[in-house]
Amino acid sequence: MKCSVLVLVLSALGAATGCANEPSAARRRPATRALADAAMPRTNTAPPIDVQAGVGIGPVLIGASRASLASLGFTQRPSSDPHVVHYGPYTVHIGEGDAVDWVEVALSSRDVPAGLVAYGRPLPVDPTTLKPVLAALGSCDPAQRTEGGERALCDHGRLTVIRSSAGGISVHVSRPEVAPAR
Repeated sequence: MKCSVLVLVLSALGAATGCANEPSAARRRPATRALADAAMPRTNTAPPIDVQAGVGIGPVLIGASRASLASLGFTQRPSSDPHVVHYGPYTVHIGEGDAVDWVEVALSSRDVPAGLVAYGRPLPVDPTTLKPVLAALGSCDPAQRTEGGERALCDHGRLTVIRSSAGGISVHVSRPEVAPAR
């Protein structure tokens, strides 16, 4: 008799919560929710790249050796200039002593999906003019027209913001005595 009561109780519990082979309604996700989740934009969890005037951009530091650049694990892409090398999103000039003279990164979200940060402030992504970038940086001279676009020196020449004639904007870090070639 105890067995039949136990079977009845278990049967009643099973009927109340649904079949053991099917997930309960509380655990099922409606199809519309799954579609909504798939449509949500993915967020980049990588930290933004830090721009340090006169020091470097991200892991590429002024004065670093070519060998230390190779150890960063970025794919190296050649350039028409034997002193310029592309490592991931970084354009690097190798000067005397086989060391980094300057490093440059485009502000394009395609190149740096997590963005750039300078002086603890995020830099605009894909700006069309220098104005919002210079405002975010703060200590910059007025922009000057150049043959290839325009540029502005910031932080006593240790950081330069460059807008090419094609419209792309990049941040260039060097020692103050090394001016960007444009």
